[in-house]
Amino acid sequence: MLREGLFALGLVLYPATQLRIGGLPIGPGEACLFGWIGLTSLERLLVPRSVGPVVFRVASFWFIFALSLSLGMVVGLLVEPFHDLPSIAHDVVAYSLLIAISMLLALDLDDPVRRLRTARLVVFCGVAVLTVQLADGFGVSVVPGTDPWFFDRFRGWSLDPNQLGLMCATLTLLSIYLVEKSDRAGERFLAASAGIMVFGVGLLTKSDSYVVCVSVAALALIATGAWTMLSRPSANHRLRDALMIFAVLALPVTALALAPFARTMLVYVQTQSTAVYEDDDQGDTRLGLWTEAIEKGLEANLVGFGPGAHLTSKSYKRPPPDKFEAHNTVLDLFTQGGVVAVLLFAWLCLSAFTRCWSAGLPSLAALAVGFTAFSMFHFVIRHPIFWFGIMLCLLETARVGVAARSDAPHPVGARA
Repeated sequence: MLREGLFALGLVLYPATQLRIGGLPIGPGEACLFGWIGLTSLERLLVPRSVGPVVFRVASFWFIFALSLSLGMVVGLLVEPFHDLPSIAHDVVAYSLLIAISMLLALDLDDPVRRLRTARLVVFCGVAVLTVQLADGFGVSVVPGTDPWFFDRFRGWSLDPNQLGLMCATLTLLSIYLVEKSDRAGERFLAASAGIMVFGVGLLTKSDSYVVCVSVAALALIATGAWTMLSRPSANHRLRDALMIFAVLALPVTALALAPFARTMLVYVQTQSTAVYEDDDQGDTRLGLWTEAIEKGLEANLVGFGPGAHLTSKSYKRPPPDKFEAHNTVLDLFTQGGVVAVLLFAWLCLSAFTRCWSAGLPSLAALAVGFTAFSMFHFVIRHPIFWFGIMLCLLETARVGVAARSDAPHPVGARA
């Protein structure tokens, strides 16, 4: 229980970058995660257990990923005229931490009871930490050295509201997962209440990435849930299944009823999209960064320039050695590890989604889609909470696959 608590606190405090003291790269979140890594590694050494297939998938991902970035770094050192050494060191340390976290998660959370307990602790620790941040933001209690607001956007103890937005999006979808997994009405109520609270905090961040992530994830949740319910044998349908089937069948009628308002809705969406694009010139800035990222990746002959930032033409230019990132996971990986790193990330997200879809896990399928949507605007692969969500998807689907094989009828003559 101590290890799970340390991990949960580390995960939800990791975005609290304002709590780092004296400009150090380590804060309470990182300290908790390092403690969890130490205790979990010690337990694995003292009490060895069997290794599941997810461990080999994750190890293969990191092995090929490390090779692609190493090759890119050789090219970068030879070709680039100057290097942003702090960002290179930051990425090397971050990737090393994430390798340890993801591998230990694949080993430690193979037990379904521990996995569910850890997910609950992550959600409820997240609610507790967000509650304290809200109290700080609205003046109920003051935490020294923090500034919870970025103009009118709530950022809590993070430096960027989007950091908090990623955590809120993940916790919102994890709370839906807990609703699915809970057998008691009280547990489902608590999980749903936690999800509503976290969703509200996410809206306070006014993060466009958060809104896109949750909206796309909601569509994936409805689609996966409907498919799962429709594919069940009719004898297994419950009341909520019947309601979902009725809602799906009512979609064509609803679409026809809304047809007269389609033009108004399109004009509204276009107006809102234009406002978001022009807000603080973020549209032109992102487009410029993405364009340069593609050019850099092609300049590196599709092998990248290694870890670190590699863009130089941001709107507020600075002299060398400062460089910038593309704020897009695919393009940042393209500049670091080339096409191999991009394909690895695509395989990771697609594998998580397809496995959850096939296993009938709507909330986790939505989580994988939400991560993919958020990755279009931020470098999500460096966040521990991303890896917790991906490991949850892969481990849960591995469990479902094992259960399905064990329930399958044995061939005639086979031993029981």
